[in-house]
Amino acid sequence: MWISSDQIEVNAEEDVFRIILTWNDCDKIKRQKYFADLFREVRLPYVSPDYLHSDIMINDLVNDNEGSMDLVRAAMKNTTSKDHQRLIIGPRKSLEISVILVHLSDWEEEEKVLCYNPREDKWSMFHGTVPPNTEKSVFL
Repeated sequence: MWISSDQIEVNAEEDVFRIILTWNDCDKIKRQKYFADLFREVRLPYVSPDYLHSDIMINDLVNDNEGSMDLVRAAMKNTTSKDHQRLIIGPRKSLEISVILVHLSDWEEEEKVLCYNPREDKWSMFHGTVPPNTEKSVFL
């Protein structure tokens, strides 16, 4: 239940995979049979493509289980797909990045959208269209 929780605090989804491996290594003989069930709880679409290639794909536990390899292949396909925004499962709460979008417009200039990332304490220009599920906008 803990591995599948939205509430666990991790710095990256890769940490969840490492936690499973560490737990498994404590008693490989007894715990290996649980690997596939636990691995299904890793939110692979949120794992970096480099980590998928360099660590997960070459892992013996993943390779020994066809179902696990199917999940990895699907995640890799998803990273190259244009529909990668349509994920069934969201990121864990600790990995969500809340930002503030500020829509600026006046009579003389073009409309601009600024983006503030509180985690990085950084402002930047927002390029593209404002996502339709944006909860609130501030118009100045």
